[in-house]
Formats: sequence, structure tokens, C-alpha cells
Amino acid sequence: MQLTQVFVLVATVLASANALATPAHGVRLSHRHSGIAKARSPTPEVAISSQSVPKRSLKKRCKPRTTSSSLTIPSAVANVAAAPASSSVEVTPSSQEASPEPSPSPSAQASAQDPPTTQPPAPTTQAAPTTSSTPAPVPTTSATPAPAPTTSSSSLGNDVGTFTGQATWYDTGLTACGVTNTNTEYIAAVSELLFDTYPGYNGANPNNNPICGKQAQVTYEGKTITVTITDRCTACAMYDLDFTPTAFQNLADLGAGRISGISWHFI
Repeated sequence: MQLTQVFVLVATVLASANALATPAHGVRLSHRHSGIAKARSPTPEVAISSQSVPKRSLKKRCKPRTTSSSLTIPSAVANVAAAPASSSVEVTPSSQEASPEPSPSPSAQASAQDPPTTQPPAPTTQAAPTTSSTPAPVPTTSATPAPAPTTSSSSLGNDVGTFTGQATWYDTGLTACGVTNTNTEYIAAVSELLFDTYPGYNGANPNNNPICGKQAQVTYEGKTITVTITDRCTACAMYDLDFTPTAFQNLADLGAGRISGISWHFI
């Protein structure tokens, strides 16, 4: 059955093609003249809408027919269908003329003017450099080291107060106080600055200096000794002490030669 339907369909197509070949030329000419006359009339759109209806009938000829009488029907349909083919060509210019009407370009130009409104708030970020004024209070911390010299408030040559200096050792003998000592004794020599300016000394005879025979308590790294002042050290600083070997080695090893950070006071 399917093969027969195919043959019938092919036969209808060939018959419709033959029918369109002969009378179509005359029909097209008549419709072309009528289309020109309608184009001159002020209302061409009414003719287009009325002719669009036969287009739906073209789909009917694609359906297969089982009877032989269907072969004569497509010729009439082809004559009717040929008419809108010529009029459809002339209608196309109407769609092209309507295209230039949309000219709402000013709205696009108005949108281009909006972005400048966002630029004014940008300069507000320039207020940040005000934070650079904060480093000004920093130099005030440099004034704190000033109280440091207050540690030397004790008067020169006074017996009251604790002194800090360095310690050395030497081989003793006849001292500035006129006493002969040995290296096994716990004695020490004060600096010449302290010896010569000690209260009560007139500088005439060092043997009569009131500092001679005074005792001092010396501490270094937790070790404490007591020595007697009997000599004068010319190479020592103000509060340095120069010990005998026996006294020095009770504070540090003799190989150190010189130690710093001893503290001492008169007793």
C-alpha cells in the first residue's frame, strides 16, 4: 500500500507541474498588471491581506489522493496559487521603508551623559594624608634618658653613697699612705682624683690624708670582700679600685686583668 501511495503522490506532483507550466504565464501577466494598478491606489495593504488566504490551500495539495479524479484538481488550485506569488514580490519594499522610522537615538545619547555624575565623589579620598601628622609625638620619648646622670648624686670624696667602677690588680709595696703592704693583704688603692680631693686633705702630706686606713665593701657578681684603702692609683678613673692579687682573685680570675661593674661603698 505504501508503494502505491508513493506512486500516486509522484503522479500528482508531475500533473501539477504540467498544469502550472502552460496557463501560469498568462495568469502571472494578468496579476502583474492588477498588482501595478493596486500599487497606485492609496490602500495597497487591503489587497495583500485578502490574497494571503489562498496560501493555506497550497498545503492541501501535498496530501495524497486515492482516487484518479484528484489529478484534475491541482490544475485549478495551481491557477489560484500562482496569483499571490507575483504580488508577494511587490510587497517586500513596504517592509524596507518602515525600517528607518525607529530613531530613538537621543535616548542613547542621554545615557552617555550619566557617567560624569560618578566622578565628583572621587576627590573625597584626598583627606587620607591627614594621618601623616601622627608621627609628631614620637620625639617626646627622647627626653627620658635625661634622669640617668642622677645616679652620681653622691658628692666628691664623701663617705655616703655607693660607687660603681672598674677593678684591677697590682703588686703592692710602699703605699701613698706611707704603709708597706704585701700581695696577700686585702688592700686597695683609690683613684688619684678621689684621693687628692677627699674632704680634710690639704694636699701637703699624703700620709696625713683622712682617706688612709678607711675600709670599703666591694661587691661583684654576688661576691663581696672588704678592703682597706692605703694607696693612690694614678691610672684609675674616679670610682675605680686597684687591688692586691689576693683581694682581686676573690672577685674574679687574675687572668681577667680588669673587670667592670663593681659596686662599693665606705664602711
